Amino acid sequence: MTDNIKKAKNWARRKAEVLNRRYMLSETPYIITINIDDTIFNSLKCKIFERRNSEWAYFIMVNRIGSVEVANQLNLSDHNLDAKYDIVIGEIADGSVSDIAFKIRENIDEFNSFSLNDLLPDNGMYYGKQFSLHTSSALSCIISIKCDILV
Repeated sequence: MTDNIKKAKNWARRKAEVLNRRYMLSETPYIITINIDDTIFNSLKCKIFERRNSEWAYFIMVNRIGSVEVANQLNLSDHNLDAKYDIVIGEIADGSVSDIAFKIRENIDEFNSFSLNDLLPDNGMYYGKQFSLHTSSALSCIISIKCDILV
């Protein structure tokens, strides 16, 4: 989830386009808007990154790689592969994160081969925040959901 509606619309359109091309579908992009109960939200265990830094970059990469073994090998105990955080909030990284994580998972590149700059937008643009809910407790703070089809 994001607070950047323009980014959300771009994600939705790009995802639908990829699915349609790859699987010969005719998916329509849409945006889901949620409202949350602040009382529940504020009682949950959150990991919040106020700014982009190396801690943010390592956290993102370990979670995208999805390997506790990699985290342990690199002595990176701050990840959310074990859902110790109900909610994680931080700046949206560049789209290259998935590519880098794939290369590390497939042993094409090593974990220490990427840098913070690899995750940043080329133009220095701020994409907004990303919010990810990781537990049933986090999902319980959702009080309404609305779906809008993009044209």
